[in-house]
Amino acid sequence: MGSNPTRTDNFNMIQDKQNTIKKLYDWMENFLEIPRESLGGWALCPFAKKARLKNRIHISFIDWSNLDKEIELSINALKEKEVGALLFDPSEMNNTELQKYINDKLNPRLMKNNHIVIVDHPEEKETLKGLSTHFGEAGIILVFELDKLNKATMYLKSEGYFNHWPWEKIIDGIDWRL
Repeated sequence: MGSNPTRTDNFNMIQDKQNTIKKLYDWMENFLEIPRESLGGWALCPFAKKARLKNRIHISFIDWSNLDKEIELSINALKEKEVGALLFDPSEMNNTELQKYINDKLNPRLMKNNHIVIVDHPEEKETLKGLSTHFGEAGIILVFELDKLNKATMYLKSEGYFNHWPWEKIIDGIDWRL
């Protein structure tokens, strides 16, 4: 894989891809898209429902032997979609190595060309208002056009969405890319 991160020793492929996609859409509909009182009536991901219902999500499964090619395919899909979702078995990839590769090598290169990737890895154990924000059935590398993601973020900021987030989550997860 060259300079890409390496797999963990307990390599495991996602066997039932159709079932994983179904679970992803179920998780979106029944978890990410639900308005929450603790978030001022906002859903965890306010744009997920529209993207899901309008079929604006490009879903693929990662071939770790060529991660850069997989991301490039998702970037190309953004001509017709709003987001790329590259799914992977979290036991295949160590979160620390993946985050380091994304933050130190991949995003600096992608951001120069108006793209960005964000990792959702179950090892991260990230929570917001007591809710685990991870899919859990698979890891996800989300691929976005940077300017569109930042525009959506600024809209949410102006509408008060982030008023319900802890300050460190805003700095760590959002402010660095604006």
